Amino acid sequence: MLVKTPADIGRLIRAARTAAGLTQSQLASRCDTNQAWISLVENGKDTVEIGTVMKVLSVLRLSLDATETGTPVSDAAAGFADDFPDIDSIVDGGPEMKG
Repeated sequence: MLVKTPADIGRLIRAARTAAGLTQSQLASRCDTNQAWISLVENGKDTVEIGTVMKVLSVLRLSLDATETGTPVSDAAAGFADDFPDIDSIVDGGPEMKG
């Protein structure tokens, strides 16, 4: 399964959990978390703890394999502002960026 989003990881975990015949509560117990957290992950919540996600994957005997898919996204294309102050200019006493 190609995993690109938190929702993809959630679907992967749900599929593995159900294939193993586990309820959310049973999986949560094996991972030192709770059923509500498992539900959040399976529903694609993007702010869950990565360490706990990795523990869940391990309990389900899953691993992730990261593969480079092409050219990295530039900061501008990723939505990051490119108008940061030039730190070298500031340190050297040059003009500071006004925002």
